[in-house]
Amino acid sequence: MNPECGTDNEKVVDPADCVHTNDFHMTEQAKIKANGDSYEVETGSSIESFLAGLGQTLDLVVVEYNGRAHTRKQARSIRLKDGDVLEIIRIVAGG
Repeated sequence: MNPECGTDNEKVVDPADCVHTNDFHMTEQAKIKANGDSYEVETGSSIESFLAGLGQTLDLVVVEYNGRAHTRKQARSIRLKDGDVLEIIRIVAGG
C-alpha cells in the first residue's frame, strides 16, 4: 500500500506512513550565523542569494566564510550548509 495523507478506505492513515505524491517537496534547512545573528536557509543556497535576501550584493560587501575571506568570484561558488558562519562587511567609500 502507498497511502497519501488522509484516510484510506474510511480508516485514518498514520501520518508517519504518508507518502506525498504531488510535486511539492520539502527542502532541508541549514542553520547558519551571519554577523552573530542566526538564520535558517535552504541547504545549498548561495551566499549571493542569502545576501540578496538581506538587501545586499557581493559588489558592496566583503564576505568571510567560516573564518576565511573570499573574493567575489569565490563567494559566488560557495553553497551554504548547516553550521556555516559568515561575517559580512559592508564596503564604504570615504575621504
